[in-house]
Amino acid sequence: MDAAIHLFARRGFDGVSINEIGKEAGVTSQLIYHYFRNGKQGLYREAYLRSFRHVMEASIRHLPPDPDPADPAARIQAIEGLAIFIRNIVTAGGNALDSKENEMLLLGYRETFDPPEDLEPEIMDLLEISASRLRALLVVLLPKVTRLSISLLGSAITGALYHERMITGILIQRRKGLNLSMEERAKFYISYTLRVLGVDQELAPDHPYCKANLDKNVFYLC
Repeated sequence: MDAAIHLFARRGFDGVSINEIGKEAGVTSQLIYHYFRNGKQGLYREAYLRSFRHVMEASIRHLPPDPDPADPAARIQAIEGLAIFIRNIVTAGGNALDSKENEMLLLGYRETFDPPEDLEPEIMDLLEISASRLRALLVVLLPKVTRLSISLLGSAITGALYHERMITGILIQRRKGLNLSMEERAKFYISYTLRVLGVDQELAPDHPYCKANLDKNVFYLC
């Protein structure tokens, strides 16, 4: 499976053969067919689902429990939770020393927006892992907004972040001369999103995400 993820992440389904995967793993193609009756199709399906599950779990890594809207501290908890969520996505795979992590993320992102039809039900179930946590945070921050709008807003936030991560994160990281660190990107997206939501207005001047601090992070890149 590690060999399959390694090759599929770089070259996609059509660019890899069963023989190449077997050679990479040090096993015969006959042994692969013993475990995966559908051959390359079955192996790719399992590799992709494993990688996509890893992507979804990475997005909610270190998130605290969903805030209780009745708790007076719920809004602060939701703001800080949203910041963690965004940082998770933007910085995922930012460790150049962990090539296996990067491969799983790259394969997981490869078909996020256009998954194979036979994988759609399982992918939607995995997406819900991440989406439900994000909605729980946005509901606290925007209590008067309809649930449909919350879902659309969540899609807008994660869609942009996944796209950014795919194009200018994992792929460009392999090239020389990346000037902006993953942490700097994360700070920008956190600041930009919180400013758009307007939640910075209610934070004390010494809070890391107060208006003055967010302004510095947003305009630093301008």
